[in-house]
Amino acid sequence: MFFIYLILFAIITFLLFFAGSRLIIFADALSEKTKISDVWIGMIALSIVTSLPELIPNLSAVLIVKQPDLALGNIIGSNIFNLTILFFVEIIFVGRSIFNAIHKKYIKPINLAVVITFVIMIQILIVPHINPGKIFGITVYSDLFIGFVSGTSILVILLYLFGFRYYLKDLNLGEEGELPIEEKYLHFSNKRVIFSFIFYSFFIVIIGIAMSLIADKMSTIDIRIGEKVFKLGHTFVGSLFLAFATSLPELVVSIQAIRKVNSVNLAIGNVLGSNLFNLIIISISDFFYFKAPIYHHTSPSHLISIFVFFLLAIAIVIGIRRRTKHKWKISPESIFIILTYLTYLFILFRFRI
Repeated sequence: MFFIYLILFAIITFLLFFAGSRLIIFADALSEKTKISDVWIGMIALSIVTSLPELIPNLSAVLIVKQPDLALGNIIGSNIFNLTILFFVEIIFVGRSIFNAIHKKYIKPINLAVVITFVIMIQILIVPHINPGKIFGITVYSDLFIGFVSGTSILVILLYLFGFRYYLKDLNLGEEGELPIEEKYLHFSNKRVIFSFIFYSFFIVIIGIAMSLIADKMSTIDIRIGEKVFKLGHTFVGSLFLAFATSLPELVVSIQAIRKVNSVNLAIGNVLGSNLFNLIIISISDFFYFKAPIYHHTSPSHLISIFVFFLLAIAIVIGIRRRTKHKWKISPESIFIILTYLTYLFILFRFRI
């Protein structure tokens, strides 16, 4: 049964590559027709489209299976995988470092994601020291803000909104990330561009949801190899299978942004914007977990994933700031990113964290 789901997963992945290639063309056309920078098309429009599949398994985790651990693991694992997308993008980036083509202002959304993730880390650290009390027979936590929702979830949403409104408002292109201005889509009408962008966006969301559901099914099946039966832990599933499945739209769209329209801004904006929107999904999940603030029923093992996220974010910031030429086709930062990610997966699987 596991391998049947694996075949279905492969078929849907093929459909995703087709839809992603079409979406990125019409995203580029939308930028041209509306005169909206491809930075913002990537950071907002594409990132929300490719992140929406994360929402369904997270709501399922907290509403149906009552596993907030799975929900948090999905998001943090997905954000880690999103950063490793830069490694795959660099492989197809025609022999030059992707970091030399990324504008330095893209450090801002990385900083914002790190700050929000740091707030979540602090919440996970202080949970063991929070003693719930009772008011009129209702359990009340000291970090309670509104009803059963953690104050951290409210703070995450506020940081996201204020970050976009004030911190990222001047995120415009400079010379490094800009493409030559040319009218490439004169043969597309405005109506066709808008309709096609919406259609392929919806198609990718549906594909992403289907992939997450298949990955969820795969996580419940024992894998038998000879006499041995492998059973995957919930957090490992959240950090790998679901995270990989729900992050494939980001991977496909970012790669197609380079291959089809040679737009670094669409590719990087999609990855970084998706990371930020994913953090909002944790807060949304908290609103639907009625037993307690979501962070009170999650494992401290997620701190390992958060630490890895910080390492990758630091490596990317160093790569963007450094901008030095090297004799290898792949930059040292990308090598560090993929090696760190593989080590992280080995630790999760080896210790069933």
